[in-house]
Amino acid sequence: MDLESLSVPYRWDYDGPEGWWRAEVQRRQRRLAWLYQDGPGKSRRLALDRERCRRDFWFWCDNYCWIMAPKERNPTKRLIPLVGWPRQRELVKWIEARLDYGGQSGGETGIVPKARELGVSYTVLMFVLWLWLFEDHFSALLGSKKEEDVDQRGNPRTLFAKVRKALYLLPPHLRPNVRRGREDTHRSLINPDNGSIISGEATNPAFGQSDRKRLIFVDEAARIDANIMASIAVSTISVADLLLLVYNPGAKAHATYQMHHGGDRLHERCIFEMDWRANPTRGEDFKRSRIRPIGNLTAEQFGSAYEIKYGYDLTGLIWGVDRLRTEFDEKHPDWISRDVLGHGRALAGWDFGSGPSSLVRLQGMLEMAARPTLWIVEEQIWEQTSWRTAGPDALSVLRRYDNGYSIDFPDPAGVQRESDQMSWVANLQSAGLPMWEDMSAEFNTRDGKEWMIRTVQTMLDEGTLRIHRRCRHLWDVVTEWRRNVPQGIDPRDHIAAYIPPEPGPLSHAGHALMYLVAGAGMILEAELRAAGRTSDDQDYSKAARRRRVRDLLGGLAA
Repeated sequence: MDLESLSVPYRWDYDGPEGWWRAEVQRRQRRLAWLYQDGPGKSRRLALDRERCRRDFWFWCDNYCWIMAPKERNPTKRLIPLVGWPRQRELVKWIEARLDYGGQSGGETGIVPKARELGVSYTVLMFVLWLWLFEDHFSALLGSKKEEDVDQRGNPRTLFAKVRKALYLLPPHLRPNVRRGREDTHRSLINPDNGSIISGEATNPAFGQSDRKRLIFVDEAARIDANIMASIAVSTISVADLLLLVYNPGAKAHATYQMHHGGDRLHERCIFEMDWRANPTRGEDFKRSRIRPIGNLTAEQFGSAYEIKYGYDLTGLIWGVDRLRTEFDEKHPDWISRDVLGHGRALAGWDFGSGPSSLVRLQGMLEMAARPTLWIVEEQIWEQTSWRTAGPDALSVLRRYDNGYSIDFPDPAGVQRESDQMSWVANLQSAGLPMWEDMSAEFNTRDGKEWMIRTVQTMLDEGTLRIHRRCRHLWDVVTEWRRNVPQGIDPRDHIAAYIPPEPGPLSHAGHALMYLVAGAGMILEAELRAAGRTSDDQDYSKAARRRRVRDLLGGLAA
């Protein structure tokens, strides 16, 4: 057997996972033994091998790179040969093209929205290590949300730990004389042979601006604070040939979404997607095995983790909104041309705080059209008040929009009596407000709230929910309300866990918005039934009703 045949790695589908691992490890061992066997041709063999590694990243990677798999039950198999899948090879080719383009044009940004468990970060880190080994005066910056994700003694999951592991496993003819504590220090690797350097830092508003880099790599970019990430995207373009952002999709309000699909969308050449199908060992049954009832993920959680779908963000923000598209006032051409005041239906959503506190009412107008749109025109917020004050205040606003048809949809808990008093709903009815009495308690359950949260996001995405610019508190809600993430918990590592919306000042208006949206859906469904467009024997299960209402509110019935 010659060196050429020994240099061809086994495919990932060879003899199953167990057989492939054993065969590939043995191939690498035989190849290295052949290279280093004593004799007159040894120096020439090693020199030729080094030159071929310098010219071909995947030749070097397929023969010398290893990755750690800490979840592997068998300790001897936690070190896995890195043999590139087709999509990984395309990724490296794309990065090389972006680097060349950025070097000629003064800077380029590239994003890699990806599924979990595809080895994307490892592939990028190995490419950075390869450039560090073979390109003179190469410089790279590695970044992540926290310093302990970049480099931390004893933590094998950090970016530098993965690079160091691969570096120190290289054979002598490929490994420079790097000494721990000298060239290898905290968040820094210097190549003494060619002057190349890999440095690292936690992301911050001044990230990467100290000096020019060939490549800046930010891992898990969607976990980083949205404002910091937006600042990095702008400031580093002039100090790096390539800013490379790798991430699992998160909230639609995040800078990564805006660069992928939103108002700051990058050119197509700058976007490289990798969903779960990039792993050639996964068949079509993979998705079915992960989603309930067989697996432990909901469809939305699977979409976020494996299908590059944004919006179901357990790490923070509940909603993502394009303000330019959603905001309006009385001078907005959409508001004027559609004559919403003349043809819309007045409706409102209420949320009641416990006792005499935090009362919120959102006044809306439902545009009855082929593409129904909910326009929120006023917000009313009371602190430490009673129905005697709130009732007349609400009536004064309602009269400006009531054109003969109006309903106020309350928090379902509002039908309950307050101590020895009448309920909020009964009291507000006595004040003259058209309160809906049959608001289902389902809307205050976990499933009901999550359905309303997703419905609001659907409407924001479809442009069928519009918010007046004077509703300042509501704008804070749709841009800042977050999940109540426990301290020290990274929800992306616990994706099956449920994390509820955060209680607090924003939650009252958030719930009022959800009840308003649910009420709009009930009005639309009632209109369809009155028009004979639904049948009495139609499926009226909770799930079916949710699907129909969500479709209507998303404008999908047009």
